[in-house]
Amino acid sequence: MLPERALQSETRPSKSNLRSVVQAFARQLPPERRTEAYYGPPARVLTTLLHNHIIQYPEGAKGLAGAADRLGLGLSLRTVQRVVRGEVAPLSPISAGDGREVARRARGAVGGGGGVLALGGEEKAEIADILRRAARSGYLEIEDLKIEARPGEISLRARVYEPEEEYE
Repeated sequence: MLPERALQSETRPSKSNLRSVVQAFARQLPPERRTEAYYGPPARVLTTLLHNHIIQYPEGAKGLAGAADRLGLGLSLRTVQRVVRGEVAPLSPISAGDGREVARRARGAVGGGGGVLALGGEEKAEIADILRRAARSGYLEIEDLKIEARPGEISLRARVYEPEEEYE
């Protein structure tokens, strides 16, 4: 049984914090022996195992539920079906960085890991067009659309408003 979620916070390293223990272990490995470590709920662990091709997807959700049970994940068939439908995201590896780096990332001071998706003018225009069409279908308008790409994420920010009715 894992301690309460508050004790698993990335910003509160302690010996009872499993995430912190995994990070400390990863820091102890020499750089040439570093490996990716993952920590998270069983459904996300199963998704990560499938995503990284560590286990193969057996026939049907019942077969996958059996495989999850053999791995000790103890998932319900309903949760396994959510994994199969792609509703559960895979985990990201735990960083071997020090606790201060993790705390800064949790506060948003350091960008998340991952690649930066370079969007050109044409791609940004297509995204803006899609958002404007979606807004119009709800009788709304979009203004001041800003698209930013940072490591591991894309941010869309726009002002959405109801246009004034036009009278003739």
